[in-house]
Amino acid sequence: MKLITIFNSKAIWTGPKKVTFIMVLITLLFILLIWSTFIDLWFNKSNINFGDIIYIISFHIIVILLLISYIRCVITSSYVIDYPLPNNYINYMNEYYSDITITTGNKGCNIICKPYRAHHCSLCNQCVIAMDHHCPWIGNCVGKLNYKFFVLFILYTTIGTWLYNIIGIPLILSRFNNESQDEELNVRHMFSSVFNFSFSLVLIFFSYYHITLIHNNRTTLEQLNETRSQHIQQ
Repeated sequence: MKLITIFNSKAIWTGPKKVTFIMVLITLLFILLIWSTFIDLWFNKSNINFGDIIYIISFHIIVILLLISYIRCVITSSYVIDYPLPNNYINYMNEYYSDITITTGNKGCNIICKPYRAHHCSLCNQCVIAMDHHCPWIGNCVGKLNYKFFVLFILYTTIGTWLYNIIGIPLILSRFNNESQDEELNVRHMFSSVFNFSFSLVLIFFSYYHITLIHNNRTTLEQLNETRSQHIQQ
């Protein structure tokens, strides 16, 4: 498994340049916002019982797993160029197909032979093994080598957001009913809870979609191409 050098990676600095890197920072800042609000809510609670401690520990475990999956997804490369074909295979192709130029045929990729299910990403300007899609939130293409980390990131984020909803929303409502609470804190808590709740609803459908793709052994691109082909035939 090859890792991308973040500051030299075309996946980070193209598509368009630097924007994807900024999106990674924004994602990390949102995670920090939700985590800090969660901590603020719980450590300002007057009575914390054993069940509350279990919830807090569970939330932090999910956040740690979420961050590990996210970072692995960002820095893991699925580029064809990072996993070259064996020399004996290349020699075989040159010997028996010497009169034919074998390339990917996609927007400037100059590869001897495109692997099965590989696709060209115009943003990264690279062919990606079993490409699922280009995700701006990770500044990288989701492919064969980092798809597992991408799905784990989605699942952990879904669990984390719903843990926040179950625990945080009642606390936020109770604190907003208390007129002595600081207004600035209430605004921050309200923004975090509304954003988190909205995002958690989206994540349910997103998680279900990718679990379905895994069950059917398809990528997002393959699913979209099949759907498009069915509409054309109709």
